[in-house]
Amino acid sequence: MNLSSYPILTTKLKPPHATRNLVVRTRLYEILERGFASKLTLVAAPAGYGKTTLVSEWVLGKDLPTAWFTVDERDNDPARFLIHLIAALQTVNQNIGADALEVLYSPVQMRIEAILSLLINDLATSGSPLILVLDDYHLLEHTKLHEAMAFFLAHMPSSMHLVIASRVDPPLRLGKLRASGQLEEIREADLRFSADEASAMLVRTMGIRLGGDSVEVLTSRTEGWIAGLQLAALSMKKREDTKSFLEAFSGTHRYIVDYLTDEVLEQQPEQIRNFLLETSILDRLNGPLCAALTEQEAAQTILERLEEDHLFLVSLDDERHWYRYHALFADMLRKRLAQERGEEVTELHTRAARWFERSGELDVAVEHALQAEKYDHAILLVERIAQDTLIRTEFVTFLRWAEALPEEVMHTRPRLCVYYASALVLSGRNLDLARSLLERAVQDDPSDRLRGQATLFQAVIASLRGDVQTAIAKSEEALRLLSDDHGYMRSLVIGHLGVGYLASGDVEAARAMFADAADKGERAGSYLSSVMAIRRLAEISIIQGELHAAWSHCERGLRLATGRQGNLLPVAGLIKTVQGELLRQWNDLQASCEHLEDGLELLLRWSELLAIDDYITLARVKQAQNDTEGAMEAMSRAEQIARQSDASRVAPIIVSLHQPRLWVAQGKMDAVRRWTDAHMPLTRILSAEGYDVRFYHHLIEIEDITLARVYLALGELDRSLAILDPLYDAAERLGRAGTLTEIRVLQALSHHGRGEGELAWSTLAEALQRAEAQGYVRLFVDEGQPMLHLLTTMLERT
Repeated sequence: MNLSSYPILTTKLKPPHATRNLVVRTRLYEILERGFASKLTLVAAPAGYGKTTLVSEWVLGKDLPTAWFTVDERDNDPARFLIHLIAALQTVNQNIGADALEVLYSPVQMRIEAILSLLINDLATSGSPLILVLDDYHLLEHTKLHEAMAFFLAHMPSSMHLVIASRVDPPLRLGKLRASGQLEEIREADLRFSADEASAMLVRTMGIRLGGDSVEVLTSRTEGWIAGLQLAALSMKKREDTKSFLEAFSGTHRYIVDYLTDEVLEQQPEQIRNFLLETSILDRLNGPLCAALTEQEAAQTILERLEEDHLFLVSLDDERHWYRYHALFADMLRKRLAQERGEEVTELHTRAARWFERSGELDVAVEHALQAEKYDHAILLVERIAQDTLIRTEFVTFLRWAEALPEEVMHTRPRLCVYYASALVLSGRNLDLARSLLERAVQDDPSDRLRGQATLFQAVIASLRGDVQTAIAKSEEALRLLSDDHGYMRSLVIGHLGVGYLASGDVEAARAMFADAADKGERAGSYLSSVMAIRRLAEISIIQGELHAAWSHCERGLRLATGRQGNLLPVAGLIKTVQGELLRQWNDLQASCEHLEDGLELLLRWSELLAIDDYITLARVKQAQNDTEGAMEAMSRAEQIARQSDASRVAPIIVSLHQPRLWVAQGKMDAVRRWTDAHMPLTRILSAEGYDVRFYHHLIEIEDITLARVYLALGELDRSLAILDPLYDAAERLGRAGTLTEIRVLQALSHHGRGEGELAWSTLAEALQRAEAQGYVRLFVDEGQPMLHLLTTMLERT
């Protein structure tokens, strides 16, 4: 994967161009240099203190690779943030981030930490010294991004140094970094100009020479605030009586900026004043764009003049093609524009939208069209880039666009409704609204293509809500409607359909679906859907008692889940979990534990919900190692994740059905009895929810085996056999050989407890015969003393 298809704003990836005749701030450069001994250098101060200028001048003067990323408000979309972060790092080393992009562009949403882990692995492999600068970090508001950057900061290689410039302290556990000596800081007090620096700035940038006392007064009144000094210099530039100006000049920063910006603006010729106001709606400016807005052909010349006059214009590239206004100045201009010429704002945004559309920057065009409330134009633009935006998993951005559109306008566009609904489903938000949007879209546009896409997401909604029957029906319908050229989408549908068949007990149909999904996904380049399907194939092999075949599936899955640098991608955690179970069965407990812990590390970078199976198996391994505390901790973690999840209704049920087995192994019979007394049959729960119990065979099977084990442990052997005998017949009919072996073990123990020696021995002999070829061990050892006694009597008999 590469970034060629993504509309990267290259001006965000370069330090602002060096300003001529800047004051050299040696004392601050020394602090920045000291920062290399720590992980993070934080430059934090309010607007107008020269944070960006300081850092950009420092890195431009160093002979060290530097990745620069200027954050803006739109980067609160996690996918957009990550793509620009990767792009910034690739300005230093193009090999960084290839695997991360594969994950990011995949159809399955993954945790931000998973993608950052891939970046960290690439950076560690490179080993080259590197500075990463995140400028305007205060514009990030998304909690997940702060958590992700804390993760990145904690794990980035020692060869790397992070510099953050921000108006506020970022929520990155600064206290811990400070205490451990991993933080260097430059604050407002450090950034204030001294009288000597102020004097040098006035001479070098403005050509203004003041006496020592005047400089002291000006520095004192502005408290060394660089923006205030620059504004004051601009006001004094055309005055002969600077003394009276300085005597009148007083007040806090807020009043100073209001007073001085008013003076600066009012001192400009009418042509320049109009230009400033009309272009203030832009985040980035260049000559052709400004000409389109202001209808002034000399726009480029005006920009160059503004830069030469130091009128709060910052060059964003070496060619002086793109610029931006200083944030304080831009805020003032926009406020004045709204006050004086508010009726023109809509037309200015409309012109900007058209210009960006012609230039191919459709995402920026959308923003201006929405600002102009030109919803017909905005919809056309959004529809053109919706699919690419969603493939890049920029759900936050797309939902913001969709929610800015009037509801009555949205409902006239069936295709947009499907895109909106898919973004809601994939981001786990408002499934009721998503379902309503999909139903409306299909009514308004019954074409196969749109119905296929809508039906796929209807299936996902049904699955998330536990309605397996509807999920299967919708998946089958979507498959009929989607043509073969929708490779990755068909792979997702087929895999989803397989999950439904597996839940209903139709193992062979599920196996065929997963095999097809794995192959189609691999051919379409969707390794995520392939690996997920392969994981299911391995599970089916275990159900059918084919442990060695399951291991072979796992090996294929790991090959697909290995990145270009040889590192395992987060989806490999699904495979590691299955391998952990297989190694547990083969009684290699240490290797099993290592695989499960590796799987957890990978899965927790992706989705906690997917880690539940891993925690349950880890609890059984810990118990087998006589680590009761570790077993309880693992099961407690599984229970916590399941309870807190609002994406799956079956997760808490699955955990609750595995918990009694652990209590039995720990001898906590009081807890077992309480569970038995409080247990409500799953069929009753499902019926109360209105679901067809035939589509929950896998859960009902787990429930039956758990109840049989509980009754066996409590000595209620008749009740145990009453469950196991019909369960064996059902498993035999469905070809679930692995389940049959476990049932035979429990039946043998039950018969032995009832004193039915011959029946117990013959039943156990059948279980041993089934298990021998596949290497089962823990299936017998986990039964403890009762199994030892049964085996002993069986050997004595022979």
